[in-house]
Order: sequence, then C-alpha cells, then structure tokens
Amino acid sequence: MKYLLVLFLFISGCHTYHPATITVETNAGLPVQGAQVTAYPMYLFNPTSNSILFTGSSEILEPFTATGDSNITDEEGTTIIQIVEGSPLQLRVAAPSHQAWEGLIEITTQKSVYLKATVPSPTLIVTAK
Repeated sequence: MKYLLVLFLFISGCHTYHPATITVETNAGLPVQGAQVTAYPMYLFNPTSNSILFTGSSEILEPFTATGDSNITDEEGTTIIQIVEGSPLQLRVAAPSHQAWEGLIEITTQKSVYLKATVPSPTLIVTAK
C-alpha cells in the first residue's frame, strides 16, 4: 500500500504552493481596484517532437505541470494568489484603462517572492511579497 501511495504521488505530480501578495498601483502611487491578476505555468515544449498540433510541437516536456491562480485586486490594490514553489510562472495584470503588465513570478529557495517584468506597463506598478 505504501508503494502505491508513492507511485500515485509520482504520477500525479507533487507541487507545493505559497501565497503571494500582489499590489497594483498607478504611476502616481494610487491603488488600482479591480485589476485581474493571473499566474499561469510556462510550458516547455519539445522542439524535436514530430507530433504537431496546429503549429509547433504538442509534446510538453514536463508531464505534471503546476496549476495557475487568478484573483481581483481589492480597494487597496492588493490580492493574494497561490504560486508554485520551484518553477517560475507567467504573471499577467490587466486593469481597465491601463495597458496590461506581464512578467515572471516565482518562489525562491529562501521562500521569498521574485518578480520580474517582461512587458512592463507605462501606467501600472506591480509589486509582490
């Protein structure tokens, strides 16, 4: 029975999640209420795979990918989302009347939150802790 449990955990993929507090403000430092904050896995595709679905490879290198999370900022411009440990996620922040902010978010080995903009917004400031 013990081996069956270990096999099940291996097959289902084990991921540990940690809460991350995301804050969204304008350039003037005002909180942005109602911003959609979404974290989602970065899929690594096998470029040598012959299995083609529409365009590109359809073979995902990591068979047990983590799940993402999504939430809306409150009146203080903050929200909490769950971030998987050990694997960076894409983060997208979309707010009405603002250009979307995109970046990478991950939980470091020291259990702190690392955030890096890949497509910064000229009107949004996004921080995480």
